[in-house]
Amino acid sequence: MTRDQLSAELARRGLPQSMVCWDGPGIGECYAVEHGASGWSVYYSERGARLGERTFAEEVEALRYLLGWIVGDNS
Repeated sequence: MTRDQLSAELARRGLPQSMVCWDGPGIGECYAVEHGASGWSVYYSERGARLGERTFAEEVEALRYLLGWIVGDNS
């Protein structure tokens, strides 16, 4: 899965693109994707906390996981 594919799937499901902050936490609460020395981290950013953080070796794995997480939280 690519960033464009994730964005398209969120749009298809009627979920706002602003739910995801790319390259680290943004302003406010969001699901974040960040590339670092350990790989691709996915977490929920809330008040500076990195909740539910998981790290993946490949971006495609991280984005698949993130989509499942977002869909599960918004079902």
